[in-house]
Amino acid sequence: MPDTHATPETTPATDDFFDLVDPPAAVPAAERRTRRLAAVGVTALVLALGAGVGAGLMAPWPSAAPVAEGVAVLPPVVERAAAALPPAPAVREAAVAPAPRAVAPVSLSAPVPDAAGIVRMTAAICDVAVEAAPIAAATVELSIRAACDPGARLEVSHDGIAITAALDAGGRAVLEMPALSEAPRYAVAVDGHDPVEVRHAPLDLPGYARAMLVMDAAAGLELHAFERGAAWGERGHVGPLSPGIRPHALSGRGGFLQELGTAATGGRMAMIYTAPADLPVELSVDAVVTEANCGRDIEATAIRAVPGAAPRATPIRVAMPGCDAVGEVVMLGALPG
Repeated sequence: MPDTHATPETTPATDDFFDLVDPPAAVPAAERRTRRLAAVGVTALVLALGAGVGAGLMAPWPSAAPVAEGVAVLPPVVERAAAALPPAPAVREAAVAPAPRAVAPVSLSAPVPDAAGIVRMTAAICDVAVEAAPIAAATVELSIRAACDPGARLEVSHDGIAITAALDAGGRAVLEMPALSEAPRYAVAVDGHDPVEVRHAPLDLPGYARAMLVMDAAAGLELHAFERGAAWGERGHVGPLSPGIRPHALSGRGGFLQELGTAATGGRMAMIYTAPADLPVELSVDAVVTEANCGRDIEATAIRAVPGAAPRATPIRVAMPGCDAVGEVVMLGALPG
């Protein structure tokens, strides 16, 4: 699927476009513990965080009464002297005022936090409503409601991250989005509605660094972190099968990995690693060969954000092996920080 999203508004990387057009060799998954680099045609990438390291129903009009066919027979007219009748009284129509009609106001509130620190943007019942509230580890929770659109597809974008998700059967979704700036702006677009934008400052942005992969949901890329020199599968290896937990980051012991967006929506997703800014860590990218990506060029954007600097984005392109390698893993190397 071509990536039609605009280039994120981040500090551009000079000479950092990794064009891996020669199909790299695939490595069986079982060899991951001992082989960390692709043998053929793959440029190594590593993201280092250490040193910089989601009526009234209109009733049908009443039918007209049926008109009887034929001609009505009138009785014969009998002439007789007309008695003097008093003149008919004048008829005056009473002025009838129209019944008042209640109209619910439709207005969006200004994006200002209330006393509880929550930004509320509400509208009429079928419009999109978004609330933003800060949570720990430099994250903002977005509560999205579109009561008349259960199951609708939605897109959320922020500082180069664009992910797609879907409302549930009640027309709601809750997404935990990373904050990449002191005054993050989130745009929420539900299919069939104009985008709604909210802003909310995070609680603790300076304490955390992040590395992210933003890609098509079918790209098959994985982000892995190796904290304090950990090897594959050891304590300190954070990846899709061992994502870590937020309390580790809050206590300074390690980081955690989030996956935002779903393949079911057929759009964009992101893998986001968050860790204390002073944690020594190496990050690497693997490409799992699947029926959806085999024999294709896949594209993604790697984004790194550290305290005191604008997020830095680096585009990545990989030529995947043929479909006879489905199920195997291509190991990608290091992206200097």
